[in-house]
Amino acid sequence: MSKDLEDYNLPRNKIFLGGSYTSNWRNEIIPALDYYKIDYFNPVVDDWTPECIELENDEKNRKCNIHLYYFDSSMTGTYSVAELVKSCYDSVAAKLDEDTGEVFKSKNVDLVLFIVNIDGYSSGQIRSFDAIYSLVSGVTNFVYYKKIKTSDLKGELIDALREAYDSISVEYSDDSE
Repeated sequence: MSKDLEDYNLPRNKIFLGGSYTSNWRNEIIPALDYYKIDYFNPVVDDWTPECIELENDEKNRKCNIHLYYFDSSMTGTYSVAELVKSCYDSVAAKLDEDTGEVFKSKNVDLVLFIVNIDGYSSGQIRSFDAIYSLVSGVTNFVYYKKIKTSDLKGELIDALREAYDSISVEYSDDSE
């Protein structure tokens, strides 16, 4: 039986909505995030300014512990792919406290959701996404990869969030024992 996202007893999460910016996928998922009272940051604005860059970097690097990267065939650049890879590395980044000798997590990223809408992509392009996943999953266990179709975009994204929250809740419950 599937739980609603609000049923999970987890630390407060905030989701960075990264990835394709030329499609309306964010408009599909934001009402569901609002409904479930899930905090998020949408980096898409009408007028991109230097202040927007600073705000996005602050949100992504300090405030959002879940990074969602959605890719579809409308994507025209590769910057979001680089952001995805960096977020995966940030999920395991560690720092040494020279005074105490203790190693601690140095970044805020707890989980990276890597969602690919396969509609409109060739099989070779999909294999490229699979290869990216293979690369980043070799670095971190905190990446969740799912291929979806346009026909049920909102439902598929919400299901991906539920599955991701399941993995987080298991991780947190295992730590508390």
